[in-house]
Amino acid sequence: MRIPLDYYRILGIPIQVTDEQLRQAYQDRSLQLPRREYSQGAITARKQLLDEAYEILSDPDKKKEYNAQFLEKTYTIDSESQLDPHSPQTGETQESFLDNHTPWLDIRPEQLIGGLLILQELGEYELVIRQGKACLRTPHEYQSSLSFREDIVLTVALAYLELSREQWQQREYEIAADSGNKGLELLRKEELFFNLQQEIEIDLFKLRPYCILELLALPLTSTQKRKKGLQLLQQMLEQRHGIDGKGEDYSGLNLDDFLRFIQQLRIHLTVEEQHHLFEGEAQRPSAVASYLRVYTQIAQGFAHKEPIYILAALTTLQQLGKRQDVFLEQAICYLLLGQTEKAIFALEQSHERETLEFIKEHSQGAPDLLPGLCLYGERWLQTEVFSHFRDLMKEQASLKKYFADEEVQNYLEELSFENQSDTQPVETDFELSSESSSPVLAQYAQVGWTRETTPSVRESFSHRSQTATEVYGSPQPTTASLFQRQSSSSSKINQKRGYGETFREYTQGNVALNADYEETPSSRSSYRRRRSKSLTPVEPVIEPVIEPQEQLSVIPPSAPRKPVKSKRKTVNKRPLMLAILVLFSLGMGALLLKLLPNSRVSLAGLEGEYLAIGLHHSPLDIPPADAHVIIAGPLTEQNAKLVLQEWLYSKSIAFGKKHQIERLQQVLADPMLSLWENRARSMQKSRSYYQYDHQVDLRSVNLNEQNPDQAVVEAQVKETAKFYQNGKLNQARSYDDNLLIRYELIRQENKWKIQESKIVNNG
Repeated sequence: MRIPLDYYRILGIPIQVTDEQLRQAYQDRSLQLPRREYSQGAITARKQLLDEAYEILSDPDKKKEYNAQFLEKTYTIDSESQLDPHSPQTGETQESFLDNHTPWLDIRPEQLIGGLLILQELGEYELVIRQGKACLRTPHEYQSSLSFREDIVLTVALAYLELSREQWQQREYEIAADSGNKGLELLRKEELFFNLQQEIEIDLFKLRPYCILELLALPLTSTQKRKKGLQLLQQMLEQRHGIDGKGEDYSGLNLDDFLRFIQQLRIHLTVEEQHHLFEGEAQRPSAVASYLRVYTQIAQGFAHKEPIYILAALTTLQQLGKRQDVFLEQAICYLLLGQTEKAIFALEQSHERETLEFIKEHSQGAPDLLPGLCLYGERWLQTEVFSHFRDLMKEQASLKKYFADEEVQNYLEELSFENQSDTQPVETDFELSSESSSPVLAQYAQVGWTRETTPSVRESFSHRSQTATEVYGSPQPTTASLFQRQSSSSSKINQKRGYGETFREYTQGNVALNADYEETPSSRSSYRRRRSKSLTPVEPVIEPVIEPQEQLSVIPPSAPRKPVKSKRKTVNKRPLMLAILVLFSLGMGALLLKLLPNSRVSLAGLEGEYLAIGLHHSPLDIPPADAHVIIAGPLTEQNAKLVLQEWLYSKSIAFGKKHQIERLQQVLADPMLSLWENRARSMQKSRSYYQYDHQVDLRSVNLNEQNPDQAVVEAQVKETAKFYQNGKLNQARSYDDNLLIRYELIRQENKWKIQESKIVNNG
């Protein structure tokens, strides 16, 4: 039988080689042994081919004769079209195709496994899979040996594994998972090599987060694939026993990494998808899921003009407010429910000093803090709520439109009347019981949480380098600390997503959360945050005395929202008055809002470098599947680096094997966009591609003082590129550069893009 190999490839040497190089290559190849699972017959077959190659090439006469025959053939192997016994395109058989197009060797059937081993060592994984599977489908006399069939199965499974890893490195995550699963299915079907099965399974578990991000980032029209991504996510959550659980999913992600992963994937999920996800996860119970559910409810209520969801969020916040300072969130919820007096009262209870100063500053001349609260609340909804939902990112948070909605007004009037009719004082001692209005919080009470060393829900999503290891001294059972804020003078706008230390004890045990997130001085603003607290052990927090408040009646979320047809003689008009006040406040604050530094905080999962996938150790980060930098405002150092990373990643896949050229439009602007699109199309036509590896070191960020929509960024970029043509590595066109590059950035539609680039220095 024939196999697409030649003696030079068997020994791994070029045609022009000295006798000493030939001898050394033969010795090296002979000393290299395949995996220990191979039988002695496979090792012998491989050694026979090495010996035969060395014998021919070391004899001058035989080498001359072989070269004459070898050079007549076209040395191009297209592994995707050959080895099909009957090509549907040409009708050629495998034998005639090899005769006409590629070098080949005649080998004995028992030497086939040796040839497949050598092809695998050369990286011809698809070739090995095709040939090996054909061999398994067609029994021959030489397959009568059980060890021979096992060797073929092993070789094909290993080829699938290595192909999967190669596709993983090329960021083809779903394809990589498919290759790995095929190898695993083959081994399970044959009931062979259980150690290798475990090795493939470990790779698939580590690959799963990447697949989830890739699938969820697909367009919403890709319903089935996105559904598959959600199913994979649910599998991980079940294995981990929840978002902040202690189960093992074998992904290599610790608690901190997984929380960042959850935060990262949120931008790919709609409001409805997040509601379904976190509503279910909160029932475990899960502190993080409960926290995220509150934000989902606020998003639903405000964006969809359904205050009933805001009421549900407020109910949870009221339960938590006796142990945590969540008065700002409560104030905003009260505001959206038309309860202006309660909103101001909750605001005054907050310890968020800098935020209060901001609100007071923008309420000067007004009888109360309502103008500043409206301004702050609208901006908070935009930057802290809408920015985390795929279907709300491009929406504009407008209190004016919200309160102008007729059904919102009707609902708030009904709610105000019920509060007047059925007011009940809130208990001063906070307890969670089975009669709690929140079924999830009732489950919390059954767990019996205490203030021990536990992970910080908010800190797990922050950008600062902190270690949540504070220990509270009181052993008294209390509710979970979900919303404890932590501030820092170095971040006031961007840190709104940074949350302070919170502590609770699981029945499974204690978990300490370490967060290493970066913050830059350029991200500072007067928008939000009080002074940062030390994370060393402190005395128990002395909580403020809370005056009794009216208990809001809870309307079941499933209740239909209908316009109120009131038969009452007196209807409370406070919501209508609030709408007027809000419209007036927004009019006053419009100019002030323009003066504020606009900033959108990057998700914690998008911090730092893109992950260099390590195949022999657990990944510590998740690369964004579709991480677009959507920045409204001045370009910070952190965001500038994200823009460059987005460009280099887009370049990798546009000039990569799949030639996703359209990706360039997301990060480049003309004239650079047209230039690089033309280059990418030319490479695609030539059946060539690059495999890149990038490292970025940001040097400077200079904003244009005359035009805030322009900036110049300089960075040291280390670019390693492997050039492939017709599937073969071309060393001559591969390179390893270290360049100082100047990028000209322009902001278009609230997104920073690269307009031009220039090499300053070739290091």
